[in-house]
Amino acid sequence: MIPAHGLVEHVILVLLWLRPRASITAPSSGMTLFSGFRIKFKTAQMVGLLVLANTLASMKAGDGVHFDDPLMVITKDEADTESLERPELVQLPDGGWRLYLSCATTGTKHWRVEVVDAAHPAGLIAGGAHPSPVGIADVVTLTTHKTLRGPRGGAILCGEELAKKIDSAVFPGLQGGPLEHVIAAKAVAFRIAASELFAERQRRTVDGAKALAEELLGAGHGVNVLTGGTDVHLILVDLRESEPALSGRQAEDRLAEIDITVNRNAVPFDPRPPMEASGLRIGTPALATRGLQHDDFTEVGRILASALTPEYESRAAELRERVGVIVERYPLYETLAAGTPVRV
Repeated sequence: MIPAHGLVEHVILVLLWLRPRASITAPSSGMTLFSGFRIKFKTAQMVGLLVLANTLASMKAGDGVHFDDPLMVITKDEADTESLERPELVQLPDGGWRLYLSCATTGTKHWRVEVVDAAHPAGLIAGGAHPSPVGIADVVTLTTHKTLRGPRGGAILCGEELAKKIDSAVFPGLQGGPLEHVIAAKAVAFRIAASELFAERQRRTVDGAKALAEELLGAGHGVNVLTGGTDVHLILVDLRESEPALSGRQAEDRLAEIDITVNRNAVPFDPRPPMEASGLRIGTPALATRGLQHDDFTEVGRILASALTPEYESRAAELRERVGVIVERYPLYETLAAGTPVRV
């Protein structure tokens, strides 16, 4: 198991198993090469898995996975053009593995190692609410703090034939000192994930996300939901055509005023810069863990829909009160009601 730090980019200083002129190639940006010892990259997992093959290709999530146009390729030898054309190790973004499998059935499967990043749907998979790549992909990486509802961290699943290579790449090259309390917390999370109570929560997580998406799709005023809904725990609200114009940042701040926490998020072909963005990313795992039921999620969806339209200005106080009702109904702790001062 290795530490995982979400979207924070890592500076990989220890690449001892790579050749001195390791390089990153970004085909979608003019085949620019970045050579050298220090490589700033999104996650240490990919570099740890690089020992398995000469080339690693990471697929674009965007508006779909395109096997002929990877977002980024890491190769041990920048002169190895054959590897660039036929990657040996392919990591797919969350959910993209299903598209890859459909390609595999047509006889186009020619990569040696398949790696699935199941960071987001890991809990849904464990609870039977989402198809599982385990036993299909050679390697499955996951985080333990998203839908799995455990401590901040991660894990790598693989068969015996790859275990030694992955273990050697992770430690001592990338992993720091063991955090025993986190290891214990992971064990507890895995035990809980094997229960029917957890499976019911995952079903409620997906059902709640669908309820939110349905209400947001009916908001009007140009508010939209990418892909026309969701079948997982996330909703990406598209505000590009909102009337009057509303950026992701403005929407995030507006919802914070009525005690709803979400984060701005880019949408495909976003015309706004990342700090503004044109979307909102909304997830339901925390609310499902807190105990919200289908009707509660529908109410949250209605509050969100109203807050993202022009009627917000005249209804902000009312919407904040409705949020408070839900918070009171499902307190984080029985002894800590909403608004109760905390003694430090």
